Amino acid sequence: MIKVYIASPYTLGDVAQNVRLQIDTVDVLMNKGFLPFAPLYSHFQHMVHPRPYTDWLKIDFEWIKSCDCILRLVGESSGADAEVKHAIELNIPVFYSIEELCDWYNIDSSNVKTKVKNKFLKKLKRPFFFTVGLIGAIALIGIFRNIPSLGALILYLIGWFRLTDLSTYK
Repeated sequence: MIKVYIASPYTLGDVAQNVRLQIDTVDVLMNKGFLPFAPLYSHFQHMVHPRPYTDWLKIDFEWIKSCDCILRLVGESSGADAEVKHAIELNIPVFYSIEELCDWYNIDSSNVKTKVKNKFLKKLKRPFFFTVGLIGAIALIGIFRNIPSLGALILYLIGWFRLTDLSTYK
């Protein structure tokens, strides 16, 4: 199996969306027969046991050495750029799209772009938006009426909705 290191933004923009993009990319790559490595899995380790940024970068650089190639996802990131630079120094090929990666290894890349780009938003139905609007209204009522537990519960649920693949709920 071809080992693919995924380099992408983490701290710029929405961290949860950045992690989600990498996890969605892992799924697409696995379906294509690759063996992907998502360094943003360390996000969950860091939540429990925080470490300095330099520690994570050292670990990532070691993982890069063991991969066959790098897939650089779009977005501004000094960390991902450093990972790409390190890979180039090691003569490890760098790809800037799943299509380019698949073409290089002669793997069918049909429908890849839509699966990664809009996997989450594409299948959402109107009831979902109604539910989110209702939850938002309840959260505001809870916050304005000074009911912290209700506000906290609603904010937790909103976070859960953002990280959960709701396309499986029909």
